[in-house]
Amino acid sequence: MWHCAFTIAGTLELAKAAPLRRISLAPIVLSYLTLAILVLIGLTSHPAFRVKYHNAWEAIHRFGGWTCLILLWALTAIATKDLNPTVAPSVAYASSPSIWLLAVATTAVIFPWLFLRKVPVRSEVLSHHAVRLWFDYTTPVVGTSVRLAERPLVDW
Repeated sequence: MWHCAFTIAGTLELAKAAPLRRISLAPIVLSYLTLAILVLIGLTSHPAFRVKYHNAWEAIHRFGGWTCLILLWALTAIATKDLNPTVAPSVAYASSPSIWLLAVATTAVIFPWLFLRKVPVRSEVLSHHAVRLWFDYTTPVVGTSVRLAERPLVDW
């Protein structure tokens, strides 16, 4: 909802005469691109779509989410600079709550990927639809989980 409000407010700001504008066109364009991806992510989250097109849902959420994060960094950097014209950009960035919240969100997204490990697994076929997996390492650390993927960047 915050992003929708920002997009609407920015669009209304662009309707003003050029000398009265506080924000440039670039963050608004980035805002609309981000909003489009967020809407796509929301629409594809419907259970019927998710069940029928699970791999597409995974790809849209993973790559759409990463794309939104990149677009939000660009949007936030430009908007912070636009909205603080009398302050040095470094000071504006350091004092911007949006930058700090985005840094926390980015850290939360990157953190799990830092601990991906390829480990040996032995499989035992139990039936035509069930497999038991044996891991050769010791008991997992509390708070961790096992995720299986042939292509970790694409699917689990």
